[in-house]
Amino acid sequence: MTDRSERLAERAEEAADISLGSAQVAKTNAAAAGTATDVAVDAARLALKAAKSVPVPVPVPPDPRDDPNFAVLAGPEQSWFARLSPRRSRWPDVAAVDAKIADLDQRQQALHGQLTDLHQRRQTADADAARRMADWLIDSHGERPQNEAQALDDQIADLSAEYQAIDIRRESVLNEKIALVTKRRRSLVRDAERAVDAAKKKYLDAVDAVVAARAELVDANQSRIWACCFPNDVLQTYPPDHVMVSGRRRESERNGFTSAVPATSIFGLLRDDAQVFTTITTRDQQAQMQGVSTAALSGDEAMWDDSDEAEAWRKGERERLRQAGATTSVDALALLEVQRHGVPPLGTQ
Repeated sequence: MTDRSERLAERAEEAADISLGSAQVAKTNAAAAGTATDVAVDAARLALKAAKSVPVPVPVPPDPRDDPNFAVLAGPEQSWFARLSPRRSRWPDVAAVDAKIADLDQRQQALHGQLTDLHQRRQTADADAARRMADWLIDSHGERPQNEAQALDDQIADLSAEYQAIDIRRESVLNEKIALVTKRRRSLVRDAERAVDAAKKKYLDAVDAVVAARAELVDANQSRIWACCFPNDVLQTYPPDHVMVSGRRRESERNGFTSAVPATSIFGLLRDDAQVFTTITTRDQQAQMQGVSTAALSGDEAMWDDSDEAEAWRKGERERLRQAGATTSVDALALLEVQRHGVPPLGTQ
């Protein structure tokens, strides 16, 4: 072998060694890369699991009172509530305020009619002026027609301002009414309670009078029959008087009854009616009167046993059961059991 051949062989051997080394390095790097990939995948899985375990905060709903439109919406609602009064006002000062409100309402209603008429005229003012001008141009007699649009605009502006002024004045009167009732609430309540007692007595006295008057009528009718039929054997029986209208079907059905109605049931119902309407309220009204929530009054809201709310609820429940006819604990339990099976409690019908 020549020197040249030997050198070429040596170089080829060196190149092979280098290639082998490169291959080994590449294999090592590939193994390291695979390991790094596995580590990265495992880390990603752990991060995803950790992210899922973090509780997502529930956004707190905004307070509606923070809404800029809350005052705009609440104002008319409060004004509407301030208008409410009993059908028959017992208090002259409250009635005087209501009279002021009614007067303002009437004045504003009249303005509304005037404004409606002016707006209708304003819509056609320009066209009407143009027609009058066209007629005037034909012969040019008389004064030049004037467009009343500006005058109508001025009247509309004046009456609209007066209309808004009445709104402002009425709001002031309604606030006056609120302040008056708030200041006099105790005396108003006392007076109303005395009126309830007096009306209840009057009602019950009237029921007693009806019972006595019916008995007198029945006796008088029997005397009429006796006078006509004595001494015939038909006097052995008289028309039944223990039921209303003597049990006649036509009169009973005409008044909404599908069967004979005992007279004592009617009179008893009237007496119960008098009793119920001395205390009955809606749930919401009773809650407002006792200063608790409706849920607390109905027992749907958790309460501390020694809280004022719990005591108010127990007191209201005792009174409700007493009004419903419970005089003992057994009666109360029986009433509660009936109510659990669908009979509404007193005051919610």
